[in-house]
Amino acid sequence: MPRSSFLRLFAALLLFGTAAFAQSQNANLSGQVTDASGSFVPNATVTITGSDRQFTSTVKTDTDGRYAFPNLSPGNYDLSAEAAGFKTFVSTKIQLLATETRRIDPQLQVGDASTKIEVVADVAQLQVDNGAKQEAVAPAVINQLPLLVSAGTPRNAVQFIAFLPGVNTGTSPQAFNARINGGLKMGDEAVMDAIRRIVTAARENGLTSSICGQAPTTHPEIAEQLVRFGIDSISVSPDALGAARAAIACAERRLLIEAARRPR
Repeated sequence: MPRSSFLRLFAALLLFGTAAFAQSQNANLSGQVTDASGSFVPNATVTITGSDRQFTSTVKTDTDGRYAFPNLSPGNYDLSAEAAGFKTFVSTKIQLLATETRRIDPQLQVGDASTKIEVVADVAQLQVDNGAKQEAVAPAVINQLPLLVSAGTPRNAVQFIAFLPGVNTGTSPQAFNARINGGLKMGDEAVMDAIRRIVTAARENGLTSSICGQAPTTHPEIAEQLVRFGIDSISVSPDALGAARAAIACAERRLLIEAARRPR
């Protein structure tokens, strides 16, 4: 298959097909070790142990007392932090869910390292590292559901997304039709970002790119984004040709006006 044809097909599948994204399901745990006064504790030894499996990993904090354990399998963990002249900090029963980012900031107390201060991490701390809002459902909760739920529909973990704030499935009960915070079913950020990358890569390699589907016709904002990306062509059915041309022309005019208004 010619490379340009492959790019067209791949972009079309991303936007209008059933797309599957390679995304890690693992969790991340990080934090900062300080003393009772709030000063950083560099070179402290931080150890994480998986209580569900035979897993142990140890790192040293940097000059600002920071540590990180990326790419952890979902499960239950214990965390310890120790440094010379301080009591050992221990946090137990840390439950990390799929794709979760958790922060734990150990505070060390002056004393003998053989003395342990244990904290049970039964409540997730406020996420302050970024603005992401994450929710997760433990496998045990799903396993407790009956095999058949509403109207004889088989249980499906994806249905839980409809319970999250800002999620709407419109007139359809299917979670796969979910729209998040008013977004479009066919135009979520991940899909559009993937298309932008494909279009950019094609242009940089002297190739053309094309999109096939109805979304640019029914949703002018998607047509405008595709034009901004530099898409070469958009394929639609004959009955949608007029609306597609109008949407693309409007997007091109807006870009020309923006370009004319920029200071030279």
